[in-house]
Amino acid sequence: MRRRSVNARTLTTKRAAAREFARHGSGYILVAYLAAALVLRRRRGRPARADATVVAAVAAIQPFFEWTLHRYVLHAPPTSIAGRPFDPGAAHRGHHRAPDDVAGALLGARYAAADGLVVAGLAAALGRLVAGPAGTITGAAAGQGALLAYEWTHLLAHTGYRPRTRWFRRLRAAHLRHHFRDERANFGVTSRLGDRILGTAA
Repeated sequence: MRRRSVNARTLTTKRAAAREFARHGSGYILVAYLAAALVLRRRRGRPARADATVVAAVAAIQPFFEWTLHRYVLHAPPTSIAGRPFDPGAAHRGHHRAPDDVAGALLGARYAAADGLVVAGLAAALGRLVAGPAGTITGAAAGQGALLAYEWTHLLAHTGYRPRTRWFRRLRAAHLRHHFRDERANFGVTSRLGDRILGTAA
């Protein structure tokens, strides 16, 4: 079945963007992962101070994880491993070629399923490191929340929606500069902190 192409610039309100977001599989998969993690956490009892510490740790590391992934994986050149072609940046290069295509701005169901599991595992490990075994599920939940925020923020940055806050205007302008002026700068999507600290803010 051919993928339906929608120009993100035609989505001028958050409601229109949300309706289009709901037509793609990534959001459902990430919400399902998040809901499952929250249900598992609820079964362990009431939230504690350690949970807040874990969420804060995941939020603190996200800008740098996002920056690293974008800079070194999504913008990695094609290569080969054991004689087989390996191109982790292929889909992202497609997004750069057609930045206004909604489907290209989203992960897609297959990538969301895989990325969600990877992020859950990494965030769970961070949660365990910060708060012991009790922080594992909270870390996984926070990681899914962060990935869902990334997916929504990235889509909204590509739409025709006019940001109402100065924070999002700057965030969106930086991301669009990455697409249209300098692919070597502004690797952050949900935050500019990684770019500022790592020297790629423009």
